[in-house]
Amino acid sequence: MTVNPPISSVKIGGNNVSEKSIPPLKCFAFQNATEQAWWDKTGPLLARILQSAQYSVQDQYLYMTLYRTVLIPRLGPHPHTWDSFITYSGIPVEFSINLQQHGPPTARIGWEPVSQKSGSPADPINHDTISLAIDTMTQLNLKGFDTKFLHHMIGCFTATPAEAAEVDRDQLYLLRMKNQVSFGLDLKGGEVSVKCYLYPALKSYLTGNSYRKLLDGAIQSLGDEVSYPALDTIHEYLEGAGMYNQYSFLGIDCTGVSKSRLKIYNTIQDVTWSKLQDIWTLGGRFGSHATTQRGLQFIQQFWQLLTSDQDKMAVGIWSYELAPGSTDFPNPKYYFIMHGMSDMENAQAIVKFYDSIGWHDLAASYIDSVKGYFPNFESGETSNLIQYVSMAYSEKTGVYLSVYYHSSL
Repeated sequence: MTVNPPISSVKIGGNNVSEKSIPPLKCFAFQNATEQAWWDKTGPLLARILQSAQYSVQDQYLYMTLYRTVLIPRLGPHPHTWDSFITYSGIPVEFSINLQQHGPPTARIGWEPVSQKSGSPADPINHDTISLAIDTMTQLNLKGFDTKFLHHMIGCFTATPAEAAEVDRDQLYLLRMKNQVSFGLDLKGGEVSVKCYLYPALKSYLTGNSYRKLLDGAIQSLGDEVSYPALDTIHEYLEGAGMYNQYSFLGIDCTGVSKSRLKIYNTIQDVTWSKLQDIWTLGGRFGSHATTQRGLQFIQQFWQLLTSDQDKMAVGIWSYELAPGSTDFPNPKYYFIMHGMSDMENAQAIVKFYDSIGWHDLAASYIDSVKGYFPNFESGETSNLIQYVSMAYSEKTGVYLSVYYHSSL
């Protein structure tokens, strides 16, 4: 099966990434040793990712400045003491590159704002730190950024400090129920678009309300401002299959209410190919849908490359994306968890997949790309550098694939 390569035929990686070609990283002053440590451990990797994806020099400087001035001061202590939900290692930042058939690569930053107070009696569930981070993003005048829907959903899906005070702090840490809000920043075309991820486990625990009840209540309370007609179909499938759990979470766009997508995320252990098929088609409800079937073929190709045709992977994460007002089928996205597997073998599987769909330039340069990112990759002994690969498919984007990396050198 062959699809057209990304429109710019960008060569991600290879010998283009060098110390000389990375934007200078020594032009910033730091308030303290913690900021310096986060910058030293994560800044060079982000610079290499931007450069390898052929961002213009102007945009590289723009996004590195954004990272230094807005995110670095909000990553908390180094080494980290707040165990973030967004990465396996617990660090509060994550870098990825998205590739799609009909568009240029996009670098992304996953971020859970953290401060010195996060997890302490002064801010036990990181509530105040998140609020201050939102205030800062508001001051940036980002194109399309809107906080009305964001604040509404945070209010519906997260606990307040007063509510959380009813639960023993040690229990919160044990269950990782303290994590409630994180963000994703898409760096594209000189602009930044922001997504928010909401983790309702604590709110559900304190109120006794299920994920579905919290979400339905949040949407219904908006009245006629927005609707997601296919949401009941997702609820019907996930509740029927018993797949809502404490790790279920929600994604929204930080835009106006009527423009924001909903993304329903879930996690499953010991996933088999037959279960993945069931997830992708919502229990067969969209099994005959042409776009669904087309995407499932690409998913199967990558599954076979990763598993050598064995029938199980330890963990899987997936989402269903809903556009506001749309009655179309929910667009599925599946996340192949690679943490703990050989990075070299995972990279070789990615190369084979790129080749199989006709992205030959990307396939030829990918191993060199990861070598440029991580000096220790070439040893063949690492198993945490390539964290996971997500994949979706639509007629608009074609194959839509993102590779997520361990974001600290």
